[in-house]
Amino acid sequence: MNSMLLYQRIQRKWCKSDVAMIMEDFDIDGQYYIAAAVGRTLEELDRHYACTDHSCDARVADGTYTTHHHPECNEDDYEPEPKFLEQVFPKHGKSPASLREAIRHTMDAGHLPVLRWISERKGLTMYGQQKDLYSEDSCKVPPFVAISHVWADGKGNPFDNSLPHCQLEKIQNLVDELCANHLPPKLQHSSPGFWMDTLCCIVGNHDESISYKKQSIQSMREIYGESVAVLIIDPWLMSIPSAASVSEICYRIYASGWSRCLWTHQEGFLAREVYYQLQDKPLKLPDVDELAKDFQKRMAYQGYPIGFPLQASGKTSFYYTTVKTIVNGIHEGRIPQDNKWILYGHLADSLGYRSTTNIDDELLCVASVIGLNV
Repeated sequence: MNSMLLYQRIQRKWCKSDVAMIMEDFDIDGQYYIAAAVGRTLEELDRHYACTDHSCDARVADGTYTTHHHPECNEDDYEPEPKFLEQVFPKHGKSPASLREAIRHTMDAGHLPVLRWISERKGLTMYGQQKDLYSEDSCKVPPFVAISHVWADGKGNPFDNSLPHCQLEKIQNLVDELCANHLPPKLQHSSPGFWMDTLCCIVGNHDESISYKKQSIQSMREIYGESVAVLIIDPWLMSIPSAASVSEICYRIYASGWSRCLWTHQEGFLAREVYYQLQDKPLKLPDVDELAKDFQKRMAYQGYPIGFPLQASGKTSFYYTTVKTIVNGIHEGRIPQDNKWILYGHLADSLGYRSTTNIDDELLCVASVIGLNV
């Protein structure tokens, strides 16, 4: 099969921007694998009609956006604002009457809102996470996981700070499992909280709502940096088990919507640890690289020089390892300021195929990654 036929096969399953990137990133073994593998659905491709070789211009208009229930849910359990149980810490003079009010009070105090879903009571509690991790009150707030997701997957909400109960239940269960069984022993916890933009970034077009949203965006470095982990929730990844082939796991991560979104790029970059949620358990980003390296060694030993899985994992992890090291080196003085141009080249490469529905977001995301205030 020549390169043009491969290109046409891949183009049936991916937008033009994805195809150009795939053909550039992989050797023939990777191109063959992707041509034969599962790609985007026809429904998903409908949103990519305006994409070009150089940019993905898929759009999801707020007016047509649908917040999804969990696939296993058969109930209509959505509420415009989820039941708010209590502000656990810090206590305010008057107990907040709603989630939005609690978020505003918490942010006014200079804290980060941390949520926990209480299944038995079908409601949310909130903690105020102080930005000083060494404060005397830090032990009163449970560790939290920052949830990273792609808006187009249906876990966003342009109208309310709310999600269906089934989604809240699932998210809390995933966070509990991660913190109880997969984090290093010193970070494990039985009752962790979580931060998620859909719930914690005030929505609305009023000046006050816009101001709180801007404040949340400016706090992204603290939110993702102070969380014990960032958990990626992507249906494309959650549809396969951890026992899937190394090639399939690496391909799914490389081709996921999460790996194509500008906002999730900064979320992964700012995190202490990044975990991909698969069907049965979370998988840490460095562990994916190790799986790919081991696979390549085993294949080479058997006489099959297959480099595709390692290429795929490396393309994803490079920006969260090497580029992150460069940024930290510049900030800490280990890399001379005159060598900053090294960073900008890598940063431009990492943003080239990522998309956002708002061009102004690009400046905010880049500034957040390199530590500038805008």
